Amino acid sequence: MFDAAVDLNRIRLFLEIVRVGNITKTAELLNLQKSKVSRDLALLEQELGTQLIYRTTRQFSLTTEGQKFYDKAHASFEILNEAIQETSESSKTIAGHIAITCPEDIGQIMLIPLLEEFSKIYPKITYSLDFSIEVIDLVAHKIDLAIRLGHLKDSSLKMKKVGELEFGLYCSKSLYEALPEIIRVDQLKTLPTIYFQRSTKKAYWNLTCRGHQQKVEIQPAVRVNNFLSVYSFVQKGMGIGLLPKFIVNSDFSKGGIVQVLKEYHSGASDIQIIYAQQKELPTRVKVLSDFLVKKMKEKL
Repeated sequence: MFDAAVDLNRIRLFLEIVRVGNITKTAELLNLQKSKVSRDLALLEQELGTQLIYRTTRQFSLTTEGQKFYDKAHASFEILNEAIQETSESSKTIAGHIAITCPEDIGQIMLIPLLEEFSKIYPKITYSLDFSIEVIDLVAHKIDLAIRLGHLKDSSLKMKKVGELEFGLYCSKSLYEALPEIIRVDQLKTLPTIYFQRSTKKAYWNLTCRGHQQKVEIQPAVRVNNFLSVYSFVQKGMGIGLLPKFIVNSDFSKGGIVQVLKEYHSGASDIQIIYAQQKELPTRVKVLSDFLVKKMKEKL
């Protein structure tokens, strides 16, 4: 990482002075006043705390420290220029279509904003999105990437773990103020709750506190099959919900909700990017996959 106290433009100027071999000629080539070039070189030496060049009326020579700095700075800028060129070229050449499937809550809150950001880098890529919790055959449905929660069971698929979703209990401020003080987890049995489920099985939450797990049966006021709906009902004061913290902390959140029984949480759930086994992943898919893993980790 570059030291913010050192002006990179002055380093570039220093490299150019050494390349040209003369301060006056460097000023002419860059269409700058000689006094500015000399002043910027002096400021660079001041920032670095050492003299880089011995100056005389007609010529200059590098000091020992100046030579060492030149060698390393020159090599570093070569690498930087190469990286810029490669990235610029790849953004122009990477193109094609990517089909993605993921749960709606992750899609709306995480995926769509990240695809907007990614599209500015790779404008020639197009997308199709399927917001679904169904575990489908990626090959049969021609899906390039799937974002899924839980453990991967199909050994014919490849996986990149993004991170873990953490859950907490939340309710609206208005409901919190209307309810009796919530101090025990068994109170949830008689309080209004919003329940996320994919089946009609009995409703319960497995909650953990200080390493001790407790199964709490509840009587939901509402049952839904995605966390965006859980959040909406919680925000409207319909009940207490077990929510992923990334939703509560996201830009999507309208606020107005509070966490209850803060010492209790539900076991974290893995979130991962999945794609079909193949000899070589298309470049556009690999680049997007790497981008999503990095960016989604920052949001979890």
